[in-house]
Amino acid sequence: MSCLFNSYDPYFKQPFGAVRAGQTVHLTLCIPEELGYVDPHLVLQKEGKYDVPVHYRMKFDGQTPHQNHFSVDVVLGDPGLYFYYFDLYTDFRRIVRGADNCGVVSWQEGESWQITVYEPDFQTPECIKGKVFYQIFPDRFCEGIENKPMPFPDRLYQADKHAEPFWQPNETGGHLNEDYFGGDLEGIRIKLPYLREMGVDYLYLNPIFEAHSNHRYNTADYLNVDPLLGTNEEFEVLCREAAKYGIGIVLDGVFSHTGSDSRYFNREGRYGGAYRDPNSPYRSWYDFDSKYKDGYRSWWGFETLPEVNEETPSYVEFITGEGGVIDTWLRRGAAGFRLDVADELPDEFIEKVRTAVKRVGPDKFLLGEVWEDATTKFGFDKRRTYLLGKGLDSVMNYPFKNAVLGFVCGRDAGQTMTDILSICEHYPAPALDTALNFLSTHDTERALTVIADEPANGR
Repeated sequence: MSCLFNSYDPYFKQPFGAVRAGQTVHLTLCIPEELGYVDPHLVLQKEGKYDVPVHYRMKFDGQTPHQNHFSVDVVLGDPGLYFYYFDLYTDFRRIVRGADNCGVVSWQEGESWQITVYEPDFQTPECIKGKVFYQIFPDRFCEGIENKPMPFPDRLYQADKHAEPFWQPNETGGHLNEDYFGGDLEGIRIKLPYLREMGVDYLYLNPIFEAHSNHRYNTADYLNVDPLLGTNEEFEVLCREAAKYGIGIVLDGVFSHTGSDSRYFNREGRYGGAYRDPNSPYRSWYDFDSKYKDGYRSWWGFETLPEVNEETPSYVEFITGEGGVIDTWLRRGAAGFRLDVADELPDEFIEKVRTAVKRVGPDKFLLGEVWEDATTKFGFDKRRTYLLGKGLDSVMNYPFKNAVLGFVCGRDAGQTMTDILSICEHYPAPALDTALNFLSTHDTERALTVIADEPANGR
């Protein structure tokens, strides 16, 4: 039987992929005569609590040898996810999505196709499209000022740059992140000619804010550069110098949690903060309750990463208000932000972050860390909306990474094609044009490790 419907094929669906709200979509079915008489209807449902399926009768477009053709035009209104299949209205048959995206006849419920409808005014920065990003883990990249003293006595300096980083458990079974190789902003600055020569357009820096671990995902002070990396003024110099080479700098924003060793929480007593002071202005940022193992809610149970209440007005204002964290760093010269664990941040918070980013300039970029298809992600008891035009500009394209590495390691080519086309079909064009495509990151096995099939052995 020939293909009944395939949303990847422009004969069956126009336009391809996601559409702007208010846009018309044209759908066509190709029904073999052997199926007998049919009266096909498009069954379309917007996902939502009170949304119900709507049936659109398809018009007969004519015949080709042994085939009947039907089509329908439908205007898609409000932004959101729409799912559809076709009801043949005879013998309880329907056409649903098959494994290869082609339509198959079924007498039972099956998988539907998806149309993503996004905000009509969704725009992403033209300056990002088609550009090359280079990721830098600041402590390990380049030491511009050698043998500098450690700014805090509990940091261990690795003078031997060929030494193996700490990775084995200590005597209590924990993994410490207190060994520093001394990479700094000056090291990045002096490497700018090398980076430009490689064709780099943007640098994505893992966190640079003051924090008491070498990865710096446990923020201690959102408004200041970690002193081992340099100063706020040196960051501004780096941004200005990078701009001379046509390079922008995107920062890692970790806003779902802070460090326990921070001026906001202060469990370790280095600062003033909420853990030791019930009257701290930061107290409402956290959940303190005996039901939690350590007496407070923490990110995935890591006691050094107390979670933040992103709905707390004072926290939202601190991060997104005028003169807040986003505003401060963009005005210091950053080209944008990458939101760590964006799928664990409320959509409303991300929308406020977007407002803060675009308030500085429409060319400023907001990227999100999402490991799955960002349009179908479910969280906070609802489908996430951060890629429909009011939140993120785009996301890190983990499905692309998985598809490519899977293919290189022997996975079926047809499934690889489907996985990649699915993302192309589901993502709004402005987001697809600015997605961060990569083969490995600091959070994943490196591509060479995957290709070599080295076993993880529980690591």
